[in-house]
Amino acid sequence: MKSRKIRRTVLFPLVLSCCLTLMCSCGEANSGGTAATQTPQPGKEVTAIILSSETIEITVGDTYQMTYMVLPDGAADQTLAWKSTDEAKVIVDEVGIITAVEEGQANIIVSTENGVYATCKVTVKEPSAYDRLDEDEKELVDALLAGIDKFYDPGSVSLKYAYHHGTGDSWAITVSAQNQMGGYSEKDYNLYEDGRLEEPVFNHVRMPGNYYDLDLVNEAIKECTN
Repeated sequence: MKSRKIRRTVLFPLVLSCCLTLMCSCGEANSGGTAATQTPQPGKEVTAIILSSETIEITVGDTYQMTYMVLPDGAADQTLAWKSTDEAKVIVDEVGIITAVEEGQANIIVSTENGVYATCKVTVKEPSAYDRLDEDEKELVDALLAGIDKFYDPGSVSLKYAYHHGTGDSWAITVSAQNQMGGYSEKDYNLYEDGRLEEPVFNHVRMPGNYYDLDLVNEAIKECTN
């Protein structure tokens, strides 16, 4: 079965990418993770550190590689020190890899021996409800979302019961959803992987076992429909 996985990728600004290419080709800057293009010159000090971003947003457990430029290229000492202002929220290693620990905010400060520094504000968010689902729960949510337009108000849909049939890719579900009169109705369906919803001949007999975390499942459905 295919399941949808929400992925978050942090993109570096195009302007910085162009600057890195232009300045390195001209021999005026040294970008993070690459060797200097000029021999270090005694007495030539670092004058600036340019980070790939001044603000980033990442999810708890995710990592982010900060890239940077040190100006000018050929400075005698380009050693950088990285630190986080709140390691309970964000940590950073000696090469600028940031790890999100807990929801909140912290600043990452990178500095040189001669006092030049740059700062990036990091906001850490909790994973989405969908990302916290297990694979079986994601398959259930994906199937329901594929057919959710059947309902008058898709944003009002929630599952009251879900049971995966032992054979085939289908579930017995009970759905609560807003009706055209403004109230809510509950109805049983057989849900298939492709999103088809069929009303059973007889109401479902609720089976033991095969339980889902319906609170989390319904939170994920809300995220994806609102």
